[in-house]
Amino acid sequence: MLLTPALLTLLVPQTPAQVPAARPAAAPERRISSIQVGEHSFLSRRLDNGLRAFAVRDAAEDAEGRASIFVVVSAGNRDESVETTGLAHLTEHALYTGTAKTGDDEHDRIVMKELGGESNASTRDDYTIYYDHRIPAEALPRVLAMEADRMANLIWDEPAVLHERERLRIEERNTWNPSISRQELLEFAVYQQEGYRYGRRDEQGHTKAPGLGMDLIREFYETWYRPEHTAVLVVTPNDPAQALDQIEEAFGAWQGKPGIELPPRKREGKPFGPRTRRFESGLAQDRVELCWVVPARTHADTASLAVLARLLDRLKTSAGEPFQVSFHERQGSGLFRIAANGPTAAAELEALLERLQKVKAE
Repeated sequence: MLLTPALLTLLVPQTPAQVPAARPAAAPERRISSIQVGEHSFLSRRLDNGLRAFAVRDAAEDAEGRASIFVVVSAGNRDESVETTGLAHLTEHALYTGTAKTGDDEHDRIVMKELGGESNASTRDDYTIYYDHRIPAEALPRVLAMEADRMANLIWDEPAVLHERERLRIEERNTWNPSISRQELLEFAVYQQEGYRYGRRDEQGHTKAPGLGMDLIREFYETWYRPEHTAVLVVTPNDPAQALDQIEEAFGAWQGKPGIELPPRKREGKPFGPRTRRFESGLAQDRVELCWVVPARTHADTASLAVLARLLDRLKTSAGEPFQVSFHERQGSGLFRIAANGPTAAAELEALLERLQKVKAE
């Protein structure tokens, strides 16, 4: 099952939730909600510690009896600063360094070698996701317990963490390309307040992560890796209500470190008005992009903007070249972009806007 934008909207909180006060446990059947996403019906339950549990039965998994786990933490690149770029990704790497129960790299070994599944993680602007894909359904309680354990109980073995830091340095070097640099320069120019503007790399493609120390990594972990910032989704061939119980059994006792104050997430606020920025891109010809900072993913107009982007992306310039249109949905302010290449790019974009204004007037 793919994690679609609609599903990620459910899994990633818009703003950090407050942990509810302790209360007597309600009967499970009264605590379950049902959410329809496309053809799938998800069961949902919020645990007493604030964690949100989701489960869905996927008929495609029935034949082989396989299940998948997705753990989504509402923290990513947007929560860094200009001095700590790459910290969210580095923290993701640190989660493979072991707990008292599961040693360094043991999580991957168990899931992949012993259970025949796939284990990996990914850091994005708004979230970090950990997944255990296509494990035997009977192994769900075991792997859920391993996930809950590393969310709460890293032992912070310094050699293991520093080894992961070196692995990240190599990964950054090998995955960097000029298009990433252009994207980072553009977002630094467009955004004024939000953390999306900070992810600029150096000329070798490195963030600040290769030079960050243990204290900063641990601080990020203890600040953001908390049950109230986390959602767990199980895709199962069995009864999804049973999977909710298994999530609660594994994660129900998890409590974040007390006394941690959340850093504020800045918002862009009022519209900026038109601005122009130029920078070297390394492209063979000039490129002009029109960018609009638009509301967050949860805004009512998001679906309309997504449809508009798809429609505009089919249009071509007078020379028969396609416009490049994209819509970056985000938990904070999104970004709507229309671009054209070549010496007439600015004129082509101006003509396109005039056409759109004419359609609007009609």
